Amino acid sequence: MAQNYLISSPIKQTWPKKLDNKLIFCSESAVLSNDGDQNNYLKNSIINFRWKNKSLLISDIKYLDELFGKILKILSKKLNKLHNKNQSLRFWKILIGPWLSLFIHVYFERWQNIKTVFNNHKIDRCVFLNLDENLFRAFDNREFKNLVNSDIWNQYIYQSIIKNFLSKKNIIYSKTNFKNQQKYSENAKAVFTEDNKKKKISFKNLIFSSFNLFNRRNYDYFIYKPSLGFKNELELSNELHQKPIFPIPDLKKSTSSNYQKSRNDIKFLFKPKNLFEKELHKMLINQIPSIFIENFNQLEHFSKNSNIPQNPKIIFTSEAIWFDTKISYHVGKLVDKKSKLIIGQHGGAFGLSKLHWPEKFEIDISDKFLSWGWNDKKEKKIKKFFILKNIKKKKLNQDKVLIMLKIRKRYFHSMESSSGTELYSDFIKNVSTFLFSLKNDIKTKTILRLPPNSNNFDNVDFYSNLENKFKFKNSEKINTAYNSSKIVIHPTNSTSFLETLTLNIPSLLILDKNDNPFRSSSKKYVDGLLKTKVLFFNHLEAAKFLNKIWVNDIDLWWNDKKTQNAISQFKNRYASKADNINKEILKLLK
Repeated sequence: MAQNYLISSPIKQTWPKKLDNKLIFCSESAVLSNDGDQNNYLKNSIINFRWKNKSLLISDIKYLDELFGKILKILSKKLNKLHNKNQSLRFWKILIGPWLSLFIHVYFERWQNIKTVFNNHKIDRCVFLNLDENLFRAFDNREFKNLVNSDIWNQYIYQSIIKNFLSKKNIIYSKTNFKNQQKYSENAKAVFTEDNKKKKISFKNLIFSSFNLFNRRNYDYFIYKPSLGFKNELELSNELHQKPIFPIPDLKKSTSSNYQKSRNDIKFLFKPKNLFEKELHKMLINQIPSIFIENFNQLEHFSKNSNIPQNPKIIFTSEAIWFDTKISYHVGKLVDKKSKLIIGQHGGAFGLSKLHWPEKFEIDISDKFLSWGWNDKKEKKIKKFFILKNIKKKKLNQDKVLIMLKIRKRYFHSMESSSGTELYSDFIKNVSTFLFSLKNDIKTKTILRLPPNSNNFDNVDFYSNLENKFKFKNSEKINTAYNSSKIVIHPTNSTSFLETLTLNIPSLLILDKNDNPFRSSSKKYVDGLLKTKVLFFNHLEAAKFLNKIWVNDIDLWWNDKKTQNAISQFKNRYASKADNINKEILKLLK
């Protein structure tokens, strides 16, 4: 007799061996492709994604924001006591906020997936792996981010949640001896960043290493990962009579023997109101990265002894706060010593998306937040500034259609109402609708581009086998790719759209309206793009429009007075460009 098996990851040891069973997937993250092995079974189904309903997303963000604030406040006091410190709440928010918010958001989403399964389906069986929980604790923020996107960590988290909904007699432990789970978990934690790669000897890298010879501890300005580009960062540092500080390698992990004692000292963070909060509390104590507990002294040692500014007037960064834990610690210490923290915008959805938790967090922890042109009357910290990246128009042969794809991150990880809560299957189906509705002469000119270092199509081509039907190209520099295009298609609300508008390259933004709601303050500017057909909420209509204008009318449409006026208004608000970005930053810093 067929039984319903609950599946939470694509790890095959957790799937039933007999194909005459039914599979219930708690999310599409457990499915590798639309035509994968799940189709060999009697039947399979995937539960509906909770945040397809944006009203639920709004109420959930409010609840989780309050929960985050409550836990942060108590955990900060506990960590101050544990480490014999007296740091401010703002210090702890800068240091542990990125991890704490990500953990709460992710655990809530996984919990709701399982809750939805049991509310809508009868589950007969679930296959568990014998996993050692000590292998699934991250060292720092970056390692935790990697774990969140791994199958083995999610299998571990889902198993801990499922125990609250399914009787023990319905749980089967896989007989497969998972001997390599330590290797599996280490691979999941691995950090493949530019900082940790074995770098080739180049002129640029020789310059990087030469800067380490200068004493940077007394600098008045701590500028780190400002998203300005190599040349601009070099020039800005010279104007400030400093040497630039380029990426610093991550701290090396060290072992600690006092795990249980340290974590017992921070128990009882809050009184749970329900079963979710009770289990969250338990898992949170277990999952706090060791850099905040057992290995905290490594952060202190780095901050005191590294060749970086020790008492600057101003800290300026765009990217360092989220996953560079050692820098977050140092920044938090400097802020407590009254250094001013300026954070620059580093994503195209900022100021536009209806809900954007990372934006709110960065504004909260900063003294000043530099937007790319937008502001908010209720938030005085936001300064209308300019797009930081320096991109230039080039005269190249423009005969391509460039499609800016996003990669498939199978597991939810970012709390915002655009690509972070848009199902990848929906995204790629919509892109496919557009692509397969194009005329053949346009298809032959079409280039599909993935983000940098994303050459693995297995996690991209979920739906339509695009790799065998269209040309993927990722090798040339992004500025060259833009300038080689007759038109650029953006199926996500992202930085790339703002960049091509800034270059005044013909561009189409094509979005699913339900999955990408804009905030009310953007209505005037969004409506302008809709009326002039720069923005479409229907992928088929967008394809028909491109078919119509492809041969002779792209420039006519793009250079039309009404189109350019709508683009100009939108750019001034969301992608304002300075003639000399360094000059503007210098004025701000000084």
